[in-house]
Amino acid sequence: MTSCKFNVTYSVNAYWVENATATYSAIYDEDPKWFLNYTLEKDHQKFVNWSLIELWMLFPNYMTPYSLTDPIPEDILSQIDNKSIFNEAPSYHKIIINDTLANLTGSYILSLNSFNFIQEMNSYINFNGNLWETSGFMYWDNISISVNIQDQNFIAPVNGIANATLFYPNGIEFINATLSNSTGRIENSTLFYDFNNQTILNSTNPVSYYGLYHLVFFWFNGSAIGCKRITIYIDAYDLDLYGLNYNSNQDKNILDGEIKHNVIENFTLLVASVNETTGILRSDDFYPINNNNLSEQFNHWIGEEQLPVLIKSFKQSENILNPGERIDVGVSVQNLHPFISVNVTIEIKIVSLANEEWILTEGTSSSVLDFYGLPSDTWEFEIPLWMPQLWNG
Repeated sequence: MTSCKFNVTYSVNAYWVENATATYSAIYDEDPKWFLNYTLEKDHQKFVNWSLIELWMLFPNYMTPYSLTDPIPEDILSQIDNKSIFNEAPSYHKIIINDTLANLTGSYILSLNSFNFIQEMNSYINFNGNLWETSGFMYWDNISISVNIQDQNFIAPVNGIANATLFYPNGIEFINATLSNSTGRIENSTLFYDFNNQTILNSTNPVSYYGLYHLVFFWFNGSAIGCKRITIYIDAYDLDLYGLNYNSNQDKNILDGEIKHNVIENFTLLVASVNETTGILRSDDFYPINNNNLSEQFNHWIGEEQLPVLIKSFKQSENILNPGERIDVGVSVQNLHPFISVNVTIEIKIVSLANEEWILTEGTSSSVLDFYGLPSDTWEFEIPLWMPQLWNG
């Protein structure tokens, strides 16, 4: 019997998962930067009977490396192959440092540019809970804000904390003008924060300087960052109106006036002039706007059933609107369905001519209308509205 002897050589690749220290730097209007710092100890006991083959550094796929320094320190990123997908977690990328480059004890620092997750920011005048989007404000205005968050693939993140701070024109932080919101909601593929419509600036903390302020937003969820700012304008001015004349060629009323003592030179004004009407006597049932022959039909479908209603008339007690004034609106509606009663709600809004999203006042009224042919198939809805008071602060 013949005996055989074999020399067997084998190699095993073993992987240790270790943590790197992560820090970040965020400058408004620039992409955030992350720094992953890993300390390699070549004389560590884990290398007894083992040789270092390669060092992997992992990072989210919305980050891009721009520098990798070794303990010398020397930037060795250009000597490394391009980043690749980490197959075990495809939302991460990796770079591989071979044993030739990872041959020193000390810190290896990977520097990365990160996607800025803030997609949109907005500021609003908050008037009695109604938000009017604008970047221009006056003394004593209540200012509310919102911010939209979205990742590099136009997808809304799951959660995070949004903060906002107001800064003076000279860059100093405005005391007590900071908001934080940890609960956003998903809207149109974005994570939307409205800060519960709180005011970041209101009549309890008036400004002492006018000009260009900055609203700075910061969002963070542990690994993703959003960091941006917008400019808002807080101004004061006096307005003298000289006269109102009709231009027949343009078919427009031309309002002449002069702006004085303004801080910001270039902006657009919405100006209106109202003649004094206080003390003019008239009957309570007088409606200067009164259309008794509207005959506007609207159809609402429930499944395959059509519910037609007819607006028969519209009347309004005021056509010149003064601050703090009550306006009575009447709308007559008839149910045209032959055998179904309908529940009708009328909503009236008075909005700004410059921006229909600026709601000055609104009101609603509801009633059930019997089917067509009964005496109660028609109802005149009465909706009282109140114009906002003029602020003299």
